[in-house]
Amino acid sequence: WKLMAPSPAFGGSQETQFFLGPAGSGAPVHYHGHAVNVLAYGAKRWKLMAPSHAFYSKMPAEEFYLSRIAEGNATESTGLGSPHELECMQYAGDVMFVPTLWGHGTLNTLQSIGTAYEFSIESFCME
Repeated sequence: WKLMAPSPAFGGSQETQFFLGPAGSGAPVHYHGHAVNVLAYGAKRWKLMAPSHAFYSKMPAEEFYLSRIAEGNATESTGLGSPHELECMQYAGDVMFVPTLWGHGTLNTLQSIGTAYEFSIESFCME
């Protein structure tokens, strides 16, 4: 579910999300305003791209990760698929902050449960 309400503290916007997904599920690459992601249970793999390399994708999370691994192996790079991508793991109890306009996609490596809080003080980020 999603709950959207104006943020009286910032005069911007905010969105709270609850997520639950099996291993292999996740979020396609996208970007938006600031986000704080809390993982209560499970494990989640993150790909991050600086704003200058951010994009939107409709490709399912698992397919995207497999394609990036193949690209990384083909180019003998770091295995990330692109030198402009960062990668990390989030485990139960970890908090992840994603700055405004940073591209990111996730893949649940285990069944995962958590919440995300997106907020923006800049009007262009979440319209």
